[in-house]
Amino acid sequence: MGRVVNIASIAGLSGDKYIAAYSAAKHAVVGFTRSAAAETAGTGVTVNAICPGYVDTPMTDETLRKVSARTGKDRDDALRAVLAHAHQPRLVTPEEVATAVVALCGDHAADVSGQAIVLDAGAGRA
Repeated sequence: MGRVVNIASIAGLSGDKYIAAYSAAKHAVVGFTRSAAAETAGTGVTVNAICPGYVDTPMTDETLRKVSARTGKDRDDALRAVLAHAHQPRLVTPEEVATAVVALCGDHAADVSGQAIVLDAGAGRA
């Protein structure tokens, strides 16, 4: 039994303005995940990707600084705008990402492979 869990992003499932390079890199992670899952099928190894939305991390803080600089909004207004644009009710916590990784590493996930699992704080993406 083996588990590989890659960290991608919702940006790896769609594109958006200002993030072309980031989106391309995360699309590559999702593609790699799916290809590696196909190559390891039937071996007991699963390969999946977690695709979080905006997570409460320094990276998101930097994004909010950039939005504030570009728009003149204060941090709270920038956060509301970013979350609204992403259709995300709140920031995902790092603990939620870790919990998803641990869940994919468990025995109960032995038949889950090649998936890009979205974590968007309950936004209800289809």
